[in-house]
Amino acid sequence: MQRLLCADPHRASLAALERTGADNVGGPWVAEGHGAMGSAIAAAFQNRWVVGGALSRDTAYEGPVDTVYLGCWPRATLERFGGFDETLVRNQDDEYNLRLRLGGARIWQSGRIQSSYRPRDSLRHLFAQQQQYGYWRPFVMRKHSQPGSVRQLVPAAFVAAVLGFVAISPWSVWPLAALLAAYGGYVGAASVLAARAAGQWHTLPRLPVVIATYHVAYGLGTWRGLWDVLRGRQPSAQRGLAIQELWRKNGITNPVIGCMPMLLQMPVWWAYALCMVGAVIGCLSYIAKTLIQFGLAKYPPGWTVESTGGH
Repeated sequence: MQRLLCADPHRASLAALERTGADNVGGPWVAEGHGAMGSAIAAAFQNRWVVGGALSRDTAYEGPVDTVYLGCWPRATLERFGGFDETLVRNQDDEYNLRLRLGGARIWQSGRIQSSYRPRDSLRHLFAQQQQYGYWRPFVMRKHSQPGSVRQLVPAAFVAAVLGFVAISPWSVWPLAALLAAYGGYVGAASVLAARAAGQWHTLPRLPVVIATYHVAYGLGTWRGLWDVLRGRQPSAQRGLAIQELWRKNGITNPVIGCMPMLLQMPVWWAYALCMVGAVIGCLSYIAKTLIQFGLAKYPPGWTVESTGGH
């Protein structure tokens, strides 16, 4: 939910377009949470150490930006670049601003145009939202052949590192312990900074779990999106709409009947999944064996290791 804070946002936007000659103008936003959890989520969203250094949260900044919140475009911009890509469920505005930048357009943020944003008020809704944002990011990257920014890819790298270190933990727990200790310290410091910046110290006990939820959900969503992109599949939402349209054309009203082809293919998919699991275990075993040979890890206590002899 958004609420404009300036007295006349339309006049301020038109004035910014005329003053700067930009192709898209907008302003910063301020997160306003409601309730104990909503206030903690708002404090996290407003802090650069949690969500990166996006200028859309800097209410004092005036100048060019990569993307802008609640943009205002002249008709000429829409005629030149077209409208939003409606095949994207999320990140439509980011994709459009990327399209503008690649086409040589200018995007401007004005501190005279301000609005408020009410974030999700529960961890469950926050997790679902951020997973969707992460999921749709790879589709924007594929469309324009452009890598995401560092702040957008770090959560996915963190999730991959955690899962990888968990897999090799039977041989060595030190990589996982070091990663979790470093992340715990970072989350603790970011929580203090976020509570201090918001002036709401009562949010501090909830901020660590809020920050972790934000990062893990976005990272998992990014990997889901990358998996679908690599397989050349349609996004999940589009597949759901396509299935519903197919059912409508064939007069199928019972979802169980409509899902029968997928259910009949389940043995094939389970076999495929088992093969993938075996391949992953084999790769992780090789990595663990290499770490042991270099003295960076050791076999778990109680494991019997056959000697191959020296040659």
